Amino acid sequence: MANNNNNNNETTCKICTDEKALVDMFTSGECSHFFCKDCISNHIAAKVEDNIANVKCPQPGCETVLEPNNCHSILPKDVLDLWGDVLCEAAIVGIQKLYCPFVDCSVTLIDDGGEAVTEAECPSCKRMFCAKCNVEWHGEVECEEFQKLRLEEDDDFIAIKFAEQMNWKRCPHCRIYVDRIEGCPYINCRCGSQFCYGCGDKWGGDHACSESTDARRYH
Repeated sequence: MANNNNNNNETTCKICTDEKALVDMFTSGECSHFFCKDCISNHIAAKVEDNIANVKCPQPGCETVLEPNNCHSILPKDVLDLWGDVLCEAAIVGIQKLYCPFVDCSVTLIDDGGEAVTEAECPSCKRMFCAKCNVEWHGEVECEEFQKLRLEEDDDFIAIKFAEQMNWKRCPHCRIYVDRIEGCPYINCRCGSQFCYGCGDKWGGDHACSESTDARRYH
């Protein structure tokens, strides 16, 4: 008789397949599936770590969504706190979000859909930034002009890096890149400027560098 009562007070967890006492089992109340508290706690923690806000019942095919209010008693505080953060993030999906452009801050900000602004102050680090360009405040330069300058700088940066890899030199007058295939370091650019391929300085009567010494006998 005692064994029958013991069996009636136990059930099988469908995750770990262990026999557990009913008091150690969890159900959402929205579906009929039972799991032990340890397994359901681990299930929720794993989903939240993956940034999943709507944690479903682990029973295959069940679409029941678990609610934090029903899981307080089985979850550690850090998991509950993280779940709350993930739910908040999910709640503002679709609302315009941006981040403070300063890397030592990067707090999440929300565009409330009001009047468009450019000059803004981060409520966390209190520094000014441009909400349209999402960079630190660029002063009186208009956003369109700033974006154009930034693209030009990016293109120029790429060109400089490529030129460095190819060991090209830049004319000090017109700034065009020159590639010396062979010969002395004396360069006569198409713009008329003369410069040293070795050090990049303008060529003159008193010019001297490690590559120009031997070239003087040619000029």
